[in-house]
Amino acid sequence: MLRNFRIQKGLKCTIQSRRAFYLWLNNIFNRVDEDRRQTVGPERVAGEWILRCGGGVKFTKIDRYIWDYNSLPEWSRNKYEVEGIDAKNTYITDGGLDHLDGLQHLKSLNLHNCRYVSDLTKLLPVQETLEDLDISNCSEIEDLSSLFKLRKLRFLSLYGMVSVKDQASTINRLKDVLPECEINENGDKTEVNE
Repeated sequence: MLRNFRIQKGLKCTIQSRRAFYLWLNNIFNRVDEDRRQTVGPERVAGEWILRCGGGVKFTKIDRYIWDYNSLPEWSRNKYEVEGIDAKNTYITDGGLDHLDGLQHLKSLNLHNCRYVSDLTKLLPVQETLEDLDISNCSEIEDLSSLFKLRKLRFLSLYGMVSVKDQASTINRLKDVLPECEINENGDKTEVNE
């Protein structure tokens, strides 16, 4: 089979082909494995996903974020729940956010500078528990309307949202709808997990 595989001389890897390859690879890393989710549960699968993508995960009963896949605790269903996800500067996608479905204890989510995240409706499965959210510098996000449903938010960072139209009035409405939430719109306050 390998004999039939030939590399053409002079074939140059273009920027477009590299981008397409990395987008394909990102989609593979972000895909939810439903069979594995059924086997080990959504908490473990979400933890594995974020570590695979270069982020960190905080479980209940563990006092720190885990950043190394090999440091994941020995697993038994319902023993550990995902409490925090730090995806800052990772290449997670909207499809990867499907891993949030089934998480019952997620309080903190840091998506700072996640350039492939655009769809905030993907956060709705954790609307009953999410307290801290950083979506600052997520340049693909255009619509903030899903944030109005996140009634438990206590901290929201959303500076550098270059694609959001009429950002000032949306932030003012968020302040009205979420009066208990501290909103960082200028980048001058502490980020989630810092």
